[in-house]
Amino acid sequence: MNKQKFRKLSDKFLSGKTTPEEEQILFDWYDGFKNERLLPDEELSAEEQQELFADIKNRVSGNAGIKERSLYSAFRIAASVIVTISILGSWYVIYKRNVDSRETIIATAKGQKKNFTLPDGTTVWLNADSRLTFPQQFNSSTRVVTLVGEAYFEVKHNAKHPFIVHTDKIDIQDIGTVFDVKAYPHENKVETSLIKGAVQVSVLQGDKKVVMLQPQQKFVLIKSAINDDAASHDSSFVNHITTDPELQVARETEWRKGILSFNNESFSDLATELERWYNVKVIFQNQAFKNYRFTGTLNGAGLDTVMEALMLSEHFNYRKEADNTIVIY
Repeated sequence: MNKQKFRKLSDKFLSGKTTPEEEQILFDWYDGFKNERLLPDEELSAEEQQELFADIKNRVSGNAGIKERSLYSAFRIAASVIVTISILGSWYVIYKRNVDSRETIIATAKGQKKNFTLPDGTTVWLNADSRLTFPQQFNSSTRVVTLVGEAYFEVKHNAKHPFIVHTDKIDIQDIGTVFDVKAYPHENKVETSLIKGAVQVSVLQGDKKVVMLQPQQKFVLIKSAINDDAASHDSSFVNHITTDPELQVARETEWRKGILSFNNESFSDLATELERWYNVKVIFQNQAFKNYRFTGTLNGAGLDTVMEALMLSEHFNYRKEADNTIVIY
């Protein structure tokens, strides 16, 4: 990776505008150092790469006595900002520090999920291709976390310090709560499903509606456009999840247990789920197939099992190609 591309990706990462694919490039770049493989670079020597890696590594280990190095200027990620990328098994922890705060970012790649506990005792399950940002310590009057993707929260309730999940379109505030939030940036809807307790959902743009959910309810915001120019035309509604509490849990939150569940879902939307679930790319050769609709629940099924099950409902074929590509024809 040359210095221009690295600087561009770093700046986007710090501003929270990187795509999952761009973040993966940064993760892979650092992972190359972690495995002691210096990557060839057209503008940065091996010694300079090693110096940058050593600086990051020393900051991770918390060696306060290490002097600030004068790193190759093109690779300063941002003035007064330190970014550390550490790959731990199948998930990533990223520390971002400036003079006022220290934040932790936990991110999952496609095909991965993660369960962890926040500093306040709140339990989080993070779905595939998602990212949660939160302070190392909740010191303010509110506990605010920022979500991109999908997560399930069992909140450690504290009325004096409200817990708020911030997404690009809505904020969700708990009132003694277990709930699921689905807010992938490239999908046309944002969903909040309440399992227990109550939540207050605040729409951040357009009519800025505020909705109080009760258990077994789901708030859905349909985005009219990905950009903010048409935000005022977004529409929202509240649905009952289901009349069967056990079935409701399976459909809305059982992804945590490896259960893939879908209810009258279009093949197009289901394909997006499959891409995240199995880390594949789905291509439709016949666009009409995107309108097929499916309902089902598959417990711990592999991709071939899922595809065979779908083929029993509708007439289509599929084949696997290189680079984890599935072609529907």
